[in-house]
Amino acid sequence: MIGNKTVNYSVYDRTDGGRVFLQDTKSVKRPDIEFQSDTIKGPGMLGEIEMPTLAQINSLSHEINLRRETVETAGLMEPKIHEMEIDWTTDAMDAENKKLVSVANKEIIRYLPKKFSAGNLEGGTSEDGTLSVEDLYYKRIQDGDVLYEIDKLNNVCIINGTDYAADIRNNT
Repeated sequence: MIGNKTVNYSVYDRTDGGRVFLQDTKSVKRPDIEFQSDTIKGPGMLGEIEMPTLAQINSLSHEINLRRETVETAGLMEPKIHEMEIDWTTDAMDAENKKLVSVANKEIIRYLPKKFSAGNLEGGTSEDGTLSVEDLYYKRIQDGDVLYEIDKLNNVCIINGTDYAADIRNNT
């Protein structure tokens, strides 16, 4: 299949056990997954290697851009652990079967709020505020398959079905 683009998306606040649609989102910046690393060098090596540390992930964060502030979006800044669900559909071309198909995508994050930028006030435009959050838990699902599940507080680092932190948990 040849992937194309995002067709539509929705953001939901699941913090209090419900699923509240956040209709004033404008866009979502998804996280960079980057392993912690250290530079190693020595005999038998040509130069240096920036060596990733097994299953140790640097800071994960999302940024949600908002058209305006509301009671619902202000609630996302309450100083507690929140849960958010982001659903989106991408389209793709199934060249073998000669048809266009949709692909279901989902992210579930548990986060702590870091920063809210209220944006700008200008006639005839949106406020363009931004909510920045620190992900404590990140799960990425595509058409029912879990691509990533990173749980920083419980030492879980699953990528394509393999938990790379399992030995670390068992050994410590």
